Amino acid sequence: MNGRAAVTWAPLGKVRFNADVWREFAAVESFVVSNSLNKGASVAATWTVTSKMQATASVRRENREFEQLPSVNFRGEASDRSTSAQLGLTYAPTIGTQLGLTAFREKRNGSPLAGTNDYKANGLSINASVQF
Repeated sequence: MNGRAAVTWAPLGKVRFNADVWREFAAVESFVVSNSLNKGASVAATWTVTSKMQATASVRRENREFEQLPSVNFRGEASDRSTSAQLGLTYAPTIGTQLGLTAFREKRNGSPLAGTNDYKANGLSINASVQF
């Protein structure tokens, strides 16, 4: 059974919180795994600092439990876990223009059975958008 719940709460005019939880089956392209059961949660906050600037923060965690194909005999951990966090600022100097800066951190404890590797990543994203 798949399910997802989302809640948005805006206690003040300039601050908004979002929370999600999910339990979903997903197909996996692999010779040893047929699908995964993904369970996770995320929380995000948005603060409208000024009419032209917005700050965001979010965290996310997901566990995936893989189902091994019956015809394959493989021993190993049949699940992986990933976590991520982001902090961002968006500046809109005009109505159709936005400049963004986001810092992020991600980590995954992989599963040899599913072919997912462990990794850690830290990064910075800079973007610009012009709409006309």
